[in-house]
Amino acid sequence: FPLSYPCLKPTLRRVRDMRNRLEQEWFLDSLSALSKTRVVTKQGQAGQDSHANMKQSERQSVKDAFAGFNESLDVLFTAQQRLSIPDDVLRNSIQQAIVDFVCPVYKKFYDTFADLPFSKFKEKYIKYPPSTLQAMIKSFFIIQDHDDV
Repeated sequence: FPLSYPCLKPTLRRVRDMRNRLEQEWFLDSLSALSKTRVVTKQGQAGQDSHANMKQSERQSVKDAFAGFNESLDVLFTAQQRLSIPDDVLRNSIQQAIVDFVCPVYKKFYDTFADLPFSKFKEKYIKYPPSTLQAMIKSFFIIQDHDDV
């Protein structure tokens, strides 16, 4: 859309507002928890060297972060199923904005902690690999036609 059309300004403003609300209300808490999770080795460094040195509190912190993100994403996925953005360009733009906002933070967290021994039952906590998360977000705001099933 050419931005010079005055009639589009209110619509574009609403789209920006919606994007900001999505980022702030739906993702900020979950992403904040992910970015605050730390594991420290005996040398005092965070990261992959922590495999054998994880404390119970560190393991619980990683479990809580994965579980909290999963819960938030599940709630969001259910909520967005009631929303539809029929315009392909607008829907794709909003989906991409969410991907750009969420996926890098989640991927960094996932790459840092998914291989650590924080649980005997990792599959309970690691529900969404980064590629699945991105595909899930790319399906947002599309109402499925149940007549075709």
